[in-house]
Amino acid sequence: MRGLLIRLHRWVGLALAAVLLLVSVSGGLLLLRGPWDRWQYPSLARPITAVDAAGFPAVLDQVHARFGAAIRSVKVPQPGRHAFQVWLADGSEALVDARTGTTLDHWQPTERLAPWLFDLHAHLMAGERGEVLNGLVAALTVVFLGLGGLLVWWPRRAAMPLRAVWPRTWSPGALLRSHAAVGAITAAPLLLFSLTGVGLAWSTWVTPALARAFDRAAPVAAPTVQPWSGPRASSAQVLAAIDAAFAAEADAQRGLRPQLVFVIPGRTPTS
Repeated sequence: MRGLLIRLHRWVGLALAAVLLLVSVSGGLLLLRGPWDRWQYPSLARPITAVDAAGFPAVLDQVHARFGAAIRSVKVPQPGRHAFQVWLADGSEALVDARTGTTLDHWQPTERLAPWLFDLHAHLMAGERGEVLNGLVAALTVVFLGLGGLLVWWPRRAAMPLRAVWPRTWSPGALLRSHAAVGAITAAPLLLFSLTGVGLAWSTWVTPALARAFDRAAPVAAPTVQPWSGPRASSAQVLAAIDAAFAAEADAQRGLRPQLVFVIPGRTPTS
């Protein structure tokens, strides 16, 4: 049985290594996107003042006038990213200065490094199939690399101590002991990394299961959306409604408010 575990750990780990390397490196580089964007566009780093916030409706109106029905969604400015980010129907994105309304940049995903890295990290550049594959790789990592590696190491922990992290020589035995020590030390973060990856990739199934297991509140049915035939709300009304909703739902103990806010425009013409 132990021999089978060793073989599975070895060969499944080898098969997963390339995907794990791509996902890990691309994810690490994406953490630098905020500083990189602020270096490219210094206006993003400006603090959002009350005067700026009061001008958001006018800028959002400019966004709608400029891109029109091509808009899929708009991300409202947040601290450290003082701009409206616009996703368009052709797959491109645009960055609009939240103070002046000027377009800072407009790009296709393949034309900028950060969107390309995100597609690689989240979808393996294969759309929904890549996202499902990402979840499968994460699940296999949990079973065969994380838990399987611990099961292989535990009976031989005396011969493969944690202090053997740095190999004294380049012999196969020293490298094997180093590998086992590194694996045992990093097992917890690896499992956390993989489990959260499964949750993100397979959120359609994982989120309801976690809610049933841990959420103390009773499930709330989503309200039925009725077709709207009246005039479309203005940008000022939309942003005011967002502020009011978040103020009502803010964490009572810590006063936390969401920082990621998206506006998805309706498709009916303005009356």
